[in-house]
Amino acid sequence: MRKLLSRKSIIAAALCVPTVALVVLFFVARGANAEGTTATNSAAAGTTSAEPTTIAPTSPARGNETPMRDPFAPFDNGPVEGRWDYAMLRLTEQQDIDRERTNNARANWTSTHDGFRSALAEQAKAAASTAAARQLGIDNLATLGVVP
Repeated sequence: MRKLLSRKSIIAAALCVPTVALVVLFFVARGANAEGTTATNSAAAGTTSAEPTTIAPTSPARGNETPMRDPFAPFDNGPVEGRWDYAMLRLTEQQDIDRERTNNARANWTSTHDGFRSALAEQAKAAASTAAARQLGIDNLATLGVVP
């Protein structure tokens, strides 16, 4: 019986000692890692800045606004050195331009341009009223009985 008990204790010791060693190694490694993480976090905590807020105004200060450019007004096409004159073009290019000018002279573009102008002006009014409503915190002007 004594031989059997000694064999069982040897087997038990052979199984328990490596398991205990692995558990101890795990806790030692975890403790060292936790200490390193704590040091890194405490060092980083002193250098972090406060979270940005949305309290700051999003529109410019009164008097610093940029006026909206009229979309129908002519615009500057840059310095004179960068422009192509009609005389600088080859003969075939000049003929193409002359043909387009003749075709466009026959078409009446005034009514087309006026239609686009009135549609854009209408959309601009709607966009301005929507922007004003959003600044006031109103989602839908129609629910208040206001016609934009």
